[in-house]
Amino acid sequence: MQSTPEGQMAMTQEIRPSIGRIRTGWVITGLLAAFFVFDVIGKLLKPTQVVEAFARTGWPIELSVTIGVILLACTVLYLLHRTAMLGSVLLTG
Repeated sequence: MQSTPEGQMAMTQEIRPSIGRIRTGWVITGLLAAFFVFDVIGKLLKPTQVVEAFARTGWPIELSVTIGVILLACTVLYLLHRTAMLGSVLLTG
């Protein structure tokens, strides 16, 4: 079976997402990153609400900084293009 020039062209063409989809992806990523950074700041500064939440769930407040640093590292991995898949898996885990 011989392929035609049209068939060869169809196989080499790239399918690109629309500008709207790209912008929507950036907006969702930005919102998620802002939420995660806000959560990291809360865990590092330990306001009353965070202390109460840790006490309510039974976690020791001493782990707050450790959890905050881990969350920050996972967020950075999520924001870097090469490690975005690993970062998203770690953030959802």
